[in-house]
Amino acid sequence: SRYAFEEYYANFLGMKWNVGLDRKLKDHPRIILIEDEYVIDEELQIFSNIEEHLYLPTANNSLFVKQNGTYEHDTFKHEQYLIISESNYKTLFSGCAHNGIVNILNRAGDIAKQEMKYCISGFHLYDPLKKRTENINLIKDIANTFLCRNTTFYTCHCTGEEAYEILKGIADEKINYISTGQIIQL
Repeated sequence: SRYAFEEYYANFLGMKWNVGLDRKLKDHPRIILIEDEYVIDEELQIFSNIEEHLYLPTANNSLFVKQNGTYEHDTFKHEQYLIISESNYKTLFSGCAHNGIVNILNRAGDIAKQEMKYCISGFHLYDPLKKRTENINLIKDIANTFLCRNTTFYTCHCTGEEAYEILKGIADEKINYISTGQIIQL
């Protein structure tokens, strides 16, 4: 993303800690700074620019971008997502989904002109700085949106185990937990 090398910070113990990329890498020949959508080929497309703001993780409140010497709440406009097209279905890959997995799925569906069959993503429902799981009502609301989709979800690390158990209790077979090194057959 063209926003990838801005100055990003996490507020922890009353101090702002730089969590951004090494700015020396910005001009590296293997780095391509792209706009909001980028088609790699007919099977791969990267996108960002999530404008919807439903079901956002509150842990985002401790993340900032420094602009003109001022710390502002991070809008995660630098966060990117990947749609993989295979046969007649689409799979969404996301990192921690700071922009809210529901919003990201909605945007992916708009771009692909169809619902995602699979979604592989963390949901950022655990705040590692405060060691706290997201509000239970928010987690339940997200799980209830999953019930309205024909998508199978695979989630991991930043969702958190407690949040995953709540999601699983509602969405049941629509959601699975994956770990590093695990192989899934889609």
